[in-house]
Amino acid sequence: MRNVSLARRRTLRSLQTALGLKTKTILLKYIKEGAVRRHSSALKPYMKDDNMKRRVEFCLSMLEESSIPHDPMFKSMYNIVHIDEK
Repeated sequence: MRNVSLARRRTLRSLQTALGLKTKTILLKYIKEGAVRRHSSALKPYMKDDNMKRRVEFCLSMLEESSIPHDPMFKSMYNIVHIDEK
């Protein structure tokens, strides 16, 4: 695996192809056993603290205020539509 260039092992699918494996199940087995470990790329960093804070604030804003002290419930979202750019 070390002989495979970084460009060809960015994803499990590309690593599978570079190693000539039929399925990526073998790679997943190695990850589960601890023989291979996952690594986060610098091009795809984890969420930053500010983004995590905004996400938690959004989730808290979706709680019904009257239900918070006893039995927290989310607002009904029947009149909300989320649109993805894709």
